[in-house]
Amino acid sequence: MQNLVLTCYIINIFNYENLLFKFVVLGQTVVQNSKNQNENLMKKTEIYKSDDLLDGDAKGLVTTVGGMQRNIFLARKGGKIFAFLNWCPHNQVLIDQIPNKFFNAEKTYIQCSKHGALFQIEDGLCVEGPCEGEHLKSLNIEVENGIIFLVE
Repeated sequence: MQNLVLTCYIINIFNYENLLFKFVVLGQTVVQNSKNQNENLMKKTEIYKSDDLLDGDAKGLVTTVGGMQRNIFLARKGGKIFAFLNWCPHNQVLIDQIPNKFFNAEKTYIQCSKHGALFQIEDGLCVEGPCEGEHLKSLNIEVENGIIFLVE
């Protein structure tokens, strides 16, 4: 399978002999796998460098999610990177009321700085606090060549 990468201002996606065509548009990548005509287009947005997010660290960002500017955060645990909307399901406030403070003191859970709810880093499940049993909204990401992409 071949990859074709072009920089342009207008997205033109087309199918030619079942090859994968990739067009990069102003920092965003749109991918179509023409072998499956029923698949929707995936939009990949570069959001952060993976080397800048150390194990046991988290970083708040603002990016476009679902066509809207949203606060999100990335968390790294054991070499894996997780992404969530920066929004508490209990109070509808940012998790990091203290900027970029996403973890409890032991860095074993994501902790809402508004009311102390604890969320598992791997899946955003609230295990303690007023929103117990609810989840943070996770986001689909991919890491390619040291760059973290939001995939929609």
